[in-house]
Amino acid sequence: MGIRNTFISVLGNKRKRNLTEEYLRKELVTFQTYWNTDWEMDLDKSTFHPDHRKFTDNTEADYRCFRGHTEMAKELLEHTRFPYYLILEDDAKPQEGWQRIVENSIDLLNQYEIVSLHARAIRMRKNMFDYKEHPYVQPGPDRTYSTEINWTNGTLAYLIRRDALSRLAFTQYTGVPIDLWLATHYIFCAIQPDTVCFVHENKYGSFYDRVSTTEPIQ
Repeated sequence: MGIRNTFISVLGNKRKRNLTEEYLRKELVTFQTYWNTDWEMDLDKSTFHPDHRKFTDNTEADYRCFRGHTEMAKELLEHTRFPYYLILEDDAKPQEGWQRIVENSIDLLNQYEIVSLHARAIRMRKNMFDYKEHPYVQPGPDRTYSTEINWTNGTLAYLIRRDALSRLAFTQYTGVPIDLWLATHYIFCAIQPDTVCFVHENKYGSFYDRVSTTEPIQ
């Protein structure tokens, strides 16, 4: 069984996109690329999470990353009818054995809405389990904030069900980065960090580092 329903979300770096596309072509993976255009900052600060300043020091980059995922979700809902999707950011570099890990993870979508294939810095663990030879974890709530946040870093690569994608498509940014949002607001699990499925391709730097907020969000 080959990997299907693969989509790349590009956040403004064509060279990085080309690298990810090259990796997938070498392994004969069929994919589609969604190019995220630049948007004007359209933020309703009144809806921001009360602890948003603790989540990020680069609100503009987080906004564009969040919007990239939601806009691609809208595009996929309109033009495709797949039951699930493999979403890759434009600097995702697949590692040896990644296709087997993805294939083995797909059945978990019967129980989870999202299965992350690259989660890091998981602060609390609600549950840990093995499935088809791989270890997984459910992040637990970090109660140091005014509302519970399941803290985990990374949306480099994840599987998502169509019904979850339909909710994501119409989600507004509230100062919570996309990785924290997915882990907190969806039935979510992640492959344990010591199982390497994808890594960041840093040859051309980080989009997050290149975008800085010129006017702090108050």
